[in-house]
Parts: sequence; structure tokens; C-alpha cells
Amino acid sequence: MFFEHVNTLHMKVTKQTRTTIRRVAKLLRKMYHENAILLYSTYKFDYNVNMISHSLPFNYESISNDSIANVIIRHINYKNYAYLDEMKHYMELYNFIGIQIAKRAIEMDIEAIDIQKFSQIIEEIYTIIQEEIDKYKLPYLEDYNEHFMRAVYNSIVSSVDYDPDLYDAFCSTMKYIGSDGYFAMEFSMIETDNDIVEHIPGYAFYINGIDPHYITDLNTMEIHIDYPVVALINDHFDSAESLAKIMQWSIDTEIPVVLIAKSFSYVVEEMIKINFDKNKTKVYPIVFIHDNSIELFEDMAVLTGSRVLSKETGWNGHLNLMDLGRCDKIMIMRKSCILYPSLNRMNNILERVHAIKSYLEHIKNKEKDKEIILRLRERIAKLQGRVAIVSVGGHGRYNREYRRDIFRRLVSKIQDVMQSGWLPNEKIIVTAVIEKLNTEKQKYPKMELEYTMIDIISSVLDEEIQYSKNKNAFQKLLRSFVKGTDKYLNKQTGPQFIHKYGIESYGRFSDTLKLAIDAGLLWLTVAETIKEDEKQLR
Repeated sequence: MFFEHVNTLHMKVTKQTRTTIRRVAKLLRKMYHENAILLYSTYKFDYNVNMISHSLPFNYESISNDSIANVIIRHINYKNYAYLDEMKHYMELYNFIGIQIAKRAIEMDIEAIDIQKFSQIIEEIYTIIQEEIDKYKLPYLEDYNEHFMRAVYNSIVSSVDYDPDLYDAFCSTMKYIGSDGYFAMEFSMIETDNDIVEHIPGYAFYINGIDPHYITDLNTMEIHIDYPVVALINDHFDSAESLAKIMQWSIDTEIPVVLIAKSFSYVVEEMIKINFDKNKTKVYPIVFIHDNSIELFEDMAVLTGSRVLSKETGWNGHLNLMDLGRCDKIMIMRKSCILYPSLNRMNNILERVHAIKSYLEHIKNKEKDKEIILRLRERIAKLQGRVAIVSVGGHGRYNREYRRDIFRRLVSKIQDVMQSGWLPNEKIIVTAVIEKLNTEKQKYPKMELEYTMIDIISSVLDEEIQYSKNKNAFQKLLRSFVKGTDKYLNKQTGPQFIHKYGIESYGRFSDTLKLAIDAGLLWLTVAETIKEDEKQLR
């Protein structure tokens, strides 16, 4: 039963949960029959959450954590939210496959599903799909970088919407960040199509705004601090006594002090402001707002040589000079802060990067929560200084949001191509998968569940690319690609090969199919469980 699946997610099955799941299933069946269901895509996330919540006896914000509606929302999207957000160029494929698998299984009225067996069959089918996809995977070659950039751009942006400024910004960003770098997006404050890309060779993190008291550059409205000492406080800081000693030391030595903490008491904040204005002390408070604060504080400790202070680890609340570290420069902007490490910390930074990469390699095939993997990659990029800040222009908010969305998709796709390799366009690779599934399907009797599920997935993929209507053309294209793979390694014909067959990112495309099949299984499991549960209540 699905309630057992919920328990594996550490969720309690309450009376409210059972009531909610029945209402959700009723709504799902209604939407299936009307063919109007939209799976939760990230760019329509709020709309779809509201659509579900309106059918429930309470608002989404008040749904308790043990509610099955919350499980559905989080399992399909929230758990992979950051990852799906980077896969928007495959979101239509994800939505279509997930919806159709569940819809067709419901229409076939599959009775008394053994969830464990069902999940095992789905896993076996996906293994077949993955093995077939692997046959057509080609490596990324640095020599063709310019052609890969152009091919990725053409795969996402149509020739009608060609945007040379956005393409130039895309190329500039990739020059700075490479395959494993990180970028942050900002909206341009003026209406212009010009996009500004700035390379950040330091460690960037978000802050809770900037206080105008401390601005040093009136042109950019930023704070630039050279050769400061740094305190890292992963806690609330309220020790006015120790602050006074640090201030006096700063006045005597003329060395600026930067305090990075989760929060400051009112007394501490006012004390810093008053002395900054009257005594010209150079003490700057920064409020750190990240959720995974301990990891980022530890990273900054490696960059500066500071000690991470926290009451959970026995810190008594007082700040000592021995706790401070140093860096070459700190730049504080409107929403972010950039820390530039000293050269003598490079060996420590390289050791930290190596440790995180080793941990990433250890968990990336085990960890199902893609957001954790993305967070680790972001930390590696920041430690290496492979960060870019991109200010996206545009005329009107909608145009700026559209250009920003396209830009994120471009960077996500090319980075995955660089890291995991590439596949030919969707029509070629899906054709190969359909033919493989049709061959596998013949191994089972028609009444078997294996035959039924392979047939459902195969027919859904068929409908996605209109395979049956264009079968001969697609098969010819597939054979042409297989015969021509030798041309890819030839520098004379390689670029033409890339542009002829198009490009899909291997990692993102494979994960899209797996997530979509999982989503379809979850929707189907919910509906079938409710059907069974309703029978027991009669």
C-alpha cells in the first residue's frame, strides 16, 4: 500500500493524511479524464499548488508535514527542485511522460497492484532504457567548444528568437566558470538588452542587505575593505564587552575587522554604528543568511584561517583576537558578499576542494536528493573562484525573466555536456529507446504486467515524438548517426556532425526520463491506493 511507501519517507499516517489522499486522488482522476492535468513544473509551481490545494479542506500553507499532499508535492518536485529548475529545457518531456504513464495505466484499470513488484519492474525497464541510451553517448571534446556552445544555443533558442547579446553573455560566462563553475543572476536596474557578466575570483555568499552607514564607494554603493581580519560566528553575537576590545585593537593597529554572524544584538549593532561615525572605527557587521551555514562557515574558515565560533561547540560568546583570520579583500554588495583569500591559504583551499570532490564522488550515485549534489558543486566552484555574476537586461519584467530563464538553461545544458557527454537530438535517441522497448516487450505474454508497463512507456514515448507517423524517417536518421560517429573524431568533419544531429545533454536527458517515470509511478500508486482504500471503507 502507498501508506507503507509514505512510512519509508518518515511520514506519519494520520486520519488527516487518509482524508487528504482521497481528495487528491479524486481530483487527479477528474483531471485525468478531462485531460487537463499539469504535473508540477517549476515555472508554474505556485499555480499548480493552488490548483491542488483548492480541492483540499485547508490551504497549502497550513498543510502539516505529515500530509500526503505535502508528500506528493515534495516527492515530485521539491526534493529535486533545484535540479528540475536547471532542467527546464526538458520540462515538457518530463511533464508529458509522467502524466501519460499514470493516465494510461489508470485507463487500463490495472487491479491489485503489488507496489513492490511494480517498482521492481519499473526499475528494470529504466535499466533497459539507460543501457540503450549509453550506446549513443559521445564524449565532449574541448577542440569543439565553440561549436558545442552554438549547438546548445540553437537547441534551446529558435532562429526567430536569436539574441546575440544573450549569446555573447553566455560565452563570456562559460569562459569564466567552465564545466564546474557557478553563476548568480541579477536583474538589470535599467531597461536594456545589454547583459553584464562579471567574474568573481573570490568566495561569494548571500547576505541580508547592506547598511548605508558603511558604504565606501558611493559610485557603486558598495563596501570595499582591504586586508581585513575576519571573525566567523555561526551564532547570535551579543558580547559588547569583547566587541569593545576588538574595536580598540582595530583603532590601535588601523586594521579593519569584519564580523560575519547569523545575527547581532541591538546593542552590538548600535555600538558599531556610533563608533564608526564618531571614532572612525573600521568594524563591519555582516548578517549571514544561508541555511547550510555550518558548511559554508567551515569553507570560509579554510579561506581565512579563522575559527568557526558556535555555542553548540562550546563557544562562551566572547570574541578573542586568536579567533580571527585574514584575507586580502572583502567586497560587500547589495545582496552578496565576496571574500578574496590570501595566497598563503591556497594549499588549504586545494585540500578542502579535494575533500569535497572525494565526498561528492562517493555519494553522487547513492544520493537521490539532487539538491545536495548541486550544493556541493556550488561550494567547490566558490572555493576555486569559478563564479560569475550575470546582470540580465531586457525591456519589461517579463522580457527580463524570459531572458534569465533561457540563460540558466543554456549554462545548465552546456555544463552537463562538458561533464557527462552528449547525445543526438531527442528524435534520434527516443527512436532508439522505442525500438529497444518494442523488442523487449515481445519477451512477455500480453497479460503480464511487464508487457503492459513496457507497452505504456513505449507508447508514451511514441506519442512524444510522433514516432509511428515518421517511423521510416526517424529510423533512417538513427542509422545515419550510428554510421557517422567516426566523423565526430575527425577535426575536419566533427563540427558539421554536431550541428547535423543536434545535441542533448546525456546526464539531464537520462535523469529526465527516470524522474518522469518515477513521477508517473507515484501518481498511479496514489490513485490505485485510494481506489483500494475506498473499497475497504464501503
